[in-house]
Amino acid sequence: QKRKEKAGKWEVPIPKVKPVADDEMFKVQRTGSKKNKAWKRVVTKCTFVGDNFTRKAPKYERFIRPSGLRMKRANVTHPE
Repeated sequence: QKRKEKAGKWEVPIPKVKPVADDEMFKVQRTGSKKNKAWKRVVTKCTFVGDNFTRKAPKYERFIRPSGLRMKRANVTHPE
């Protein structure tokens, strides 16, 4: 019983969080000398990264997160 109470204590109200479309979240970045490769995406909104986040080498980085949009701490307020 106690475990069930603790589990639901910090639940995020999921129905209030709306899904974000891919074209709103990412911008296509064309690469290569003729700019014909289009498999890289640049993130356009703030994203959460953990403390152990390290970037991949730029050549292999599919999702590019600009350093200004990387957040380590989420600003969450609890009603309690």
